This record gives sequence, structure tokens and C-alpha cells, in this order.
Amino acid sequence: MKKVFLGSLIFLLFFPPFLFAQEEETILITTPQAEYDAETGKIMAQVSTLTWQDVKVVCPFLEIDTQTQEAKSEGNIDISWGDFQVRARSLYYRGKENQLSFSGIEGANPEVSFSTGEARFDFDQGKIYFTSSPVLILQGWELRAQIIEYALEEEFWEAQIVTVEREGWEGRAQRAFYHEGDDFITLEGRAEVQGDGNLLRGEKMFVYLDSGRVKVEGNVEIELIP
Repeated sequence: MKKVFLGSLIFLLFFPPFLFAQEEETILITTPQAEYDAETGKIMAQVSTLTWQDVKVVCPFLEIDTQTQEAKSEGNIDISWGDFQVRARSLYYRGKENQLSFSGIEGANPEVSFSTGEARFDFDQGKIYFTSSPVLILQGWELRAQIIEYALEEEFWEAQIVTVEREGWEGRAQRAFYHEGDDFITLEGRAEVQGDGNLLRGEKMFVYLDSGRVKVEGNVEIELIP
């Protein structure tokens, strides 16, 4: 078995179809030392950093299959972008789809915190998909959804089949939207909110995070609950 020890290493990881892709679609990997097995075509790297635009992933090791263009790691994995600090338990990269998947992920910035069993970074679309019981928390408001997606460049959150809760309040909708920096959540699609003895329904709702005030638009219904 022929092995080659590599010193300080910098290389690009992408599947052959992306050979001529633009730079923003490419993941850069850096590591202080790695071992290459010529027979299996695998690279075992020590502490490694994966970088894609503003996203940085630091993992305790990285096993790279150069033939399938796949990579994996597990342990304490640190992820950051913008002012977000995130921790995950494992990662798996698929070069063919140009996607990086994580399990056991949770993180926060000063405005938003989230957790999910699984998340997928799609670098071609510039989005993160939270797909396993994702939870998003905004100023005490807790959003639980079937799936949540986050657009990295726009800093925009979208949740599908969502419930919204805060002490004394509960809401439901087909979709929820939040743009970082706004002071409200938008609910659409069979939206309803119950609180303070009232049940409000409408096509679109704006739930204000600080006060709990709700603005309803389109086919508004109000039920007074004894």
C-alpha cells in the first residue's frame, strides 16, 4: 500500500463537471498535514478548514475520496458565516451535487438562534436547508417547521408548514418569512394566531416580535374566545 505524506496542503474540492465552474462554486480546503493512499485514492487530513465565500467549516479531521469526490468528518465541527457561530456533530460532502450535509447542528447570532437534526448547504443555490425537526427562535418567538431554508446572501429565512409560539400566543401557517433586521414575522397560507382571548385568521399576517401586535390582511376573521 503506497502512502504519500503531504505537508501544509491547500487544494480545491469539486466534482469533474464543475471543472470549469466559476470560483464561487468551489470549496477550498486547507490542512497542516495529510496522508494520501495511492491505491485507494483517499486522503486522510488532520484538522481541516473548508471555505466557501463567507462560510468557514473547521473539522477535527477530513477523509476525502478523490475518486468519488466525497468527504466526511465527525466530532466537534465549527461552522461560521457572517456573525453566526454554529456547531455540528458530523459532515458529509458530495461533489456531484456540490452539497455539504451536517447532522446535529445548532447555532446563533445576536438576533437568531436555530437547531435541527440535519442541514444541507447547497453552494450552487447559496442556501441552507434545515430538514429534520428544525426550530428557529426570534426574540422569544419559537418557530417549528417541516423545513426551513436560509438564503445566505439575502439573510432571508423561509419556513414551510410552521407553528409559531410565544408565552400566551400560538400561530400556524403554511409558510413563514423573516428577513434579518426586520421587527416582524410574516405568515401566509391559512394563517391564524390565537392569543389574549382572540383567534385571528387571514391570508397574510404580520406578527411584531417585540410587542406581539398582529396585523392581518385578506379575508380577516376574528373569533372571541370566552
